[in-house]
Amino acid sequence: MSRLTLLPALDTDLLARCLQVRRAVFVLEKGVPESLEVDDSDRLGTSCLHFLIQVDGADAGALRCQSDGSSAVRIQRLCMKARYRGGGWGKAALAEVERHCLANGADRIVLDAKFDVCGFYEACGYRRVSSVFLEANVPHVRMEKALTI
Repeated sequence: MSRLTLLPALDTDLLARCLQVRRAVFVLEKGVPESLEVDDSDRLGTSCLHFLIQVDGADAGALRCQSDGSSAVRIQRLCMKARYRGGGWGKAALAEVERHCLANGADRIVLDAKFDVCGFYEACGYRRVSSVFLEANVPHVRMEKALTI
């Protein structure tokens, strides 16, 4: 049976591996300009906590959680390498992140989803809370989910 592991990027090696996964998915596969994909939050010591998603020990995905000191956490840059999509790994990783956030005092997750993947987030219990807007010239919608025990 395959196993998913969520590793917080607390050192430069794990952060670099998160950024490698994101580059493979967003820049190389999806054509997002690197200047838009990487920002000032992509380093240690910021308000973002990065996570490396592993499946059976292989680097399969990444995401980051941004905290502003409130009880809400913003999930950003969630991605899975192509071979890990469609098998429930993204949903499992999101559930793990939600448990982590809840255990650390968050009561709500917010995110800006690309419009074409809203269905994925809705299947994970998120609801749309905005109309469609453009971010990096891509249609997005804001979504959120209340966290409960």
